[in-house]
Amino acid sequence: MNIVIYTWKSLNEIDWGKWQKNIQIRQMPFSRYFQQFFSKIFYRIWIMIDRPEKTLINFLYHGEKSLPKDMEYYYILHSPASQVPHRYHFIKNQIHKFKNISLIAVSQFVMREAEPFINKLPVSVIYNGVDTKYFTPNSSSISKGPLVQLKPSLIASSMLL
Repeated sequence: MNIVIYTWKSLNEIDWGKWQKNIQIRQMPFSRYFQQFFSKIFYRIWIMIDRPEKTLINFLYHGEKSLPKDMEYYYILHSPASQVPHRYHFIKNQIHKFKNISLIAVSQFVMREAEPFINKLPVSVIYNGVDTKYFTPNSSSISKGPLVQLKPSLIASSMLL
């Protein structure tokens, strides 16, 4: 299986590390005002060159709706709808145009908030990976008390800080 990930280039170079040979990352040039225009051109060229079996997409509203509708896509939902409601309203109006799209949320919270916008399409949850060698709590930072579950509104507002 060949996997092509189409993503946006950032202003600062990102070291993606070494990927398996069957995974390719295509980065859209960063262009603040012409993203939608450039994406249509690049997507059409890349699809002809890559002929991917699976395509992961991270956005739907920057020209991605110009992608061929009959291919197999995996659309990653990174942010909860409460943080970016305009994106989810756009998804709600465009998602039905894709014949074969699977949705993946990065958490249960993102999945629950996406449900009103995705026209009853199933959503899989695949959590973001964590490098446990790098992110290891020391013994003094581990809470000895019970875990506290925050209300979704508190979580969303704390993420905006």
